[in-house]
Amino acid sequence: MKRFYILFIGVLLGGFAYGQDPAFSQIFNNRVYLNPAFVGVDEGHRVALTHRNMWRTLPHHYVTTTATYDFKPCAFPRIGLGLVAMSNTEGDGRLKSTEGGFVFAVHNPFSFSRRRKDHTAGAISFALQTTFISRSIDWDKLVFGDQLDPVMGVVLPKSAQVSPEFRPVNNVDFAAGFLWRQRLYFSKRLDMSMHLGAAIHHIFKPQEGLLVNGIMPQKLTIHGGVLIPLSKYNYIIPGFRYLGQNLQLSNHKVFDINAMYLNRKVFGGASYRINPVNYYFKQTDAVVFFAGYEFDLSKETSLRMTYSFDTNFKGVSSGNFFTHEINIILFNLSKCRNDLARLNKNICDYQGKGVPKIF
Repeated sequence: MKRFYILFIGVLLGGFAYGQDPAFSQIFNNRVYLNPAFVGVDEGHRVALTHRNMWRTLPHHYVTTTATYDFKPCAFPRIGLGLVAMSNTEGDGRLKSTEGGFVFAVHNPFSFSRRRKDHTAGAISFALQTTFISRSIDWDKLVFGDQLDPVMGVVLPKSAQVSPEFRPVNNVDFAAGFLWRQRLYFSKRLDMSMHLGAAIHHIFKPQEGLLVNGIMPQKLTIHGGVLIPLSKYNYIIPGFRYLGQNLQLSNHKVFDINAMYLNRKVFGGASYRINPVNYYFKQTDAVVFFAGYEFDLSKETSLRMTYSFDTNFKGVSSGNFFTHEINIILFNLSKCRNDLARLNKNICDYQGKGVPKIF
């Protein structure tokens, strides 16, 4: 029997020997998780909460919750500081991962032309992230073959005992990010801004296997977007994200293209996602719809709420699985009054025209 339950856990965790990170649908709202170089790009403080419930039609679905906090100190406007936390539960609590980390970012503004400094303003950012990760499994929620009755189901007591080799995994993880933001001024009518970034997570491939020598493979993320004005208060924001993890084996890749319509405080849009899944020799396609609104709580404080809905229509799910994601962001955009802070403002904010901080 001992061999049986050790083999059972080995099979259960074998799929995680080369695990993968959650990929959020609301890319623009999970920008710190997407790329740590976003930390501190805006003045003031920013708190973001995300809850993702994936594939509820499965008996044991996947739930991910994240919380991030970042700010830019007025005394040091070229740096950003942030905190990141995530809880990921798979199989109704059977497998759980918890992370908590700290992010330090540096932002370097520049301009291509001294004569047209505002019109050619840009910034390059770099960031480092240190994270403590913990991974565990609830032995009491596992079901073994000797507990099953052919008619009644799971009714017999569990005879297997916890293996002395079976223990939670705690480790330290590192990530780095790069971000380029640029104002694209062609005329008063066509005053755009863009961003392009890249991030690498799990730089040193930390161990994450509970009973096998599994590692978390490196994750590469490349993303970008453009803020395009249609009129005084109307904008469209096309963007993309490429995510590749364990690229040596090409096990996990995600490519998203998305478009958002923004009218002052109201926004909505859709994304199309392609996710090749090599284990099944096919690819999964999904469509994501999202909508949100930003409330003004005071002159300097606002609250943004966004809901998104995913549906898979090709590949593993065959259109039967859905994903819900809710995001809440609290902004306190108190302005820094010193001259140094004004020289290091977020150039993607249209120079203070009141556009919500989408990216």
